[in-house]
Amino acid sequence: MRRATVTAEKVHGPDLELRRAEGKLDGTTYYRRPVELQLRGESIVGQVGAEDWDLRVSPDGSETRVTGVIAGNPSTFWMSPARVRGALGTCTFDLVWSTGLYAGSRTCGLTSDNIALQVPAALSSWSSPEVAALLGILAQRE
Repeated sequence: MRRATVTAEKVHGPDLELRRAEGKLDGTTYYRRPVELQLRGESIVGQVGAEDWDLRVSPDGSETRVTGVIAGNPSTFWMSPARVRGALGTCTFDLVWSTGLYAGSRTCGLTSDNIALQVPAALSSWSSPEVAALLGILAQRE
């Protein structure tokens, strides 16, 4: 289980330390991989570990659509108050809002599991590209 405390300026967890300042999200993530992401309008680009990330957000009806590349893999997912779903790197997921959190399934390769995502109020001060990047970091299996 991955847990992290999210504030307006940072994310901190047992194996996760990210700072958010001046249009950047940087620090380290699981397995001490460096994170260097730069906010560019409605996109966030950079690297997590040695892997390129390039995500762009856009409105799509009542949802926000995120498209781009995570760790060299095409990714498309949707975020809304009711649901978070799609393909994020090598994983697919479908999470539905219920009783204070998003819950559902994640499949990475041949492995499927149930996951839950609790969203702290502090995340409301983050931009959609920053939220998309954080979701990408937290939701991947590796």
